[in-house]
Amino acid sequence: MSTNTDRSPAPFLLPVSLADRETAEGWRGWRLSRRQFASAPRIDLAAFRAMSPRQRALHELHREATHSNLPLLETPMSAAVARLMRSRLRRGAMKHKASTRPGLMIDGGGCQSKTETAFEVAAAFEDAWLDMHQQLNPDSVTGVRDLHAPVAYVQTPVTAKPKSTCKAVLDFFGADHRGLQCEKFFNSTGDGAWRWAVSLRRLGSGFIRLGLGCRLLPRRMTSTRCRLRLMSWRTRCG
Repeated sequence: MSTNTDRSPAPFLLPVSLADRETAEGWRGWRLSRRQFASAPRIDLAAFRAMSPRQRALHELHREATHSNLPLLETPMSAAVARLMRSRLRRGAMKHKASTRPGLMIDGGGCQSKTETAFEVAAAFEDAWLDMHQQLNPDSVTGVRDLHAPVAYVQTPVTAKPKSTCKAVLDFFGADHRGLQCEKFFNSTGDGAWRWAVSLRRLGSGFIRLGLGCRLLPRRMTSTRCRLRLMSWRTRCG
């Protein structure tokens, strides 16, 4: 015989869709909900046997969901990476000079939580930055899109050139770049990269994380011009 407890909703939510962290809206949703999942409680055999069949099924399902959403455990290496990344983020965000902000390349084997470690540090930085500025963009400009995105995540394109990389960043913000040509965007003086960097600052973007950033290595560049443009972009955008 079922009871009211049997008919209560499950104590956890199954994902309707995966969070798309490669868009501003998807990143914000993941950042705000990244710690909402509650792991299945540990119970003894007597408590499990006292459950109704439905309660047992829900508990087993909750345990499986817990195994699929294990929390990120800290290791000596992840702690060192997180400490260095936090330092770079804070120093870069508080730097008033127009010089280059130092970056960080995280390398290693697969399934070592490089991506999730960087995501957690970046999300914590954005939480603190937004709280410090009361969720407002301190550098907002009249007439500019009403969007405050201190952090942007972009998968580096396979053809990692300035044009494709900048378009990938524009995709994160949902900007329309149809018909954008490299020659018009990056002219010989680098003004295009400068305008692009200024636009990011107006959105409050202080940190851009590039997934698979090794694709940006100079040896993947096909011409000296592309290498020079990339260096100009890195210098101006930090």
